[in-house]
Amino acid sequence: MKENQPEEWFEDMGWHFNQDDDFVDKNGNMFDFKTQSDYYEFVHDKIQIMLHERLEQEYGFVKVPIPWDPSDARSRGRGPIPSDCPRVFVSRDVNVNPKVLLIVQGLGKVAPGQWARKLFTNGRKGEFPNASQFPYIKRALHLGWAVILHSAAKCVMIVAFSAGTWATLDLFDTNRSEFKRRVKAVALLDGSTGGNRYWQRDGDWLFKVKKKIF
Repeated sequence: MKENQPEEWFEDMGWHFNQDDDFVDKNGNMFDFKTQSDYYEFVHDKIQIMLHERLEQEYGFVKVPIPWDPSDARSRGRGPIPSDCPRVFVSRDVNVNPKVLLIVQGLGKVAPGQWARKLFTNGRKGEFPNASQFPYIKRALHLGWAVILHSAAKCVMIVAFSAGTWATLDLFDTNRSEFKRRVKAVALLDGSTGGNRYWQRDGDWLFKVKKKIF
């Protein structure tokens, strides 16, 4: 397969979302995984771009770079966002609206605006409301809420105050393996740690992570 062949194939086939939001080619045919599987990943990369363009152009969302190194000029918006930077889109009123809907999809290649990639290309019509987050987005905007869309975070840092201490420890208790894999720093500013409970719940590890923030 030539390097430019997928792009040429995509353009020649005329892939787009029709008026019913089904992903079809210029002849109205849906993606066929059995015969077009070589293009599967490329097609989904294109679908992601299409959805993000819709978020920005039709709904006025803004892509927000999340700082990964405060000393790096790119973190302050003066350069390209690296591929591993969390993808976050926000409605323009997110800083002033008291009501905010936060939408987070699963881990992996699925991006903001999507619930499940394969539903766009499974050959069935009418799957857009199930595959995308747009029904939630439309409803939230209709209700006057701000909306935040972002990828599931791989690097989580927690600052907890008062009852937040208990909430953090409860999260640690109930999802310990995932917590230990993704949480990189914990700061418990105030609140009870529950006495013996703190040390019984793998407290040595939690204490080490907690200290990293200071």
